[in-house]
Amino acid sequence: MGIKQRISLSSAVPLAFLVLLSLILSYNYWTEFSSAKKNSALFELTSASLNLVHELQKERGMSAGFVGSGGRKFVKALPEQREEVDKRIEALKEVLKGRSFSREVQESLQTILTELERLTSIRQEVDGLSIPVARVVKFYTSINNDLIGLIASAAKNTSDVQLASRILALKHFSYAKDLEGIKRALVSVIFSRNRLERDILARYKEVEGREEAFLTSFRDVSPPEYLSAYEKVTGRQEFISALELERLALTKESDYGVDPERWFEVQTGKINLLKELEDYMLSDIHSLVLSI
Repeated sequence: MGIKQRISLSSAVPLAFLVLLSLILSYNYWTEFSSAKKNSALFELTSASLNLVHELQKERGMSAGFVGSGGRKFVKALPEQREEVDKRIEALKEVLKGRSFSREVQESLQTILTELERLTSIRQEVDGLSIPVARVVKFYTSINNDLIGLIASAAKNTSDVQLASRILALKHFSYAKDLEGIKRALVSVIFSRNRLERDILARYKEVEGREEAFLTSFRDVSPPEYLSAYEKVTGRQEFISALELERLALTKESDYGVDPERWFEVQTGKINLLKELEDYMLSDIHSLVLSI
């Protein structure tokens, strides 16, 4: 082999290596970019979903209180709340435009959108007092559970352990928060009827047990800052005031002297604190997504 050929060959080897290295780096960059884009889309979907859940929780409670009181309570507030829910539904649909998600997420979204189409008929039944409270609560809770379930898809789509654990913490917390909303609905019925009925009490105890289970799971996977933030929330006056009215509803059998709309307002203050904590976790997760 001549000198020129040996020089050409020796030059070609590092050049080929550089080309290969460039291809590998380009692939890795594209993979990371694609993953970040996917995580960002899932974050927006999660945020829109939880905002809708928060408003559906209010409509669920007001609808239960309206039906439970025979149409005497939440007469003005309920139509206004329905408008808020409709705005959040449109916001969710806006997030879905021009975005593609995994098959699992797409199937979940289709189920959710199909359920939301039934909202008009459920509202009509509520207005006509032709639907039992239990069915009202079940309808809204089913949609909320499906919306919160979308968070699990976000956890599955990341290989980052820290991010996955924080997403799981958010999921467990959001389920617990939704159960606080069911408590709001059930106690609204107790105060509306001015008596504690056995079936309502049994349902309340079931909800309380499930909530504690979710909070235990939340504590198990949460970073210290999430736990500290939660402890601060539970010490706030809004939280304490709601617990006092809750105990009153469960320790007396009748003659409470509490307007259900007043209870709803107090419990909503408590749930709004939980929403602030939920938003804090969402913001923290988003920051982590952007940094990966």
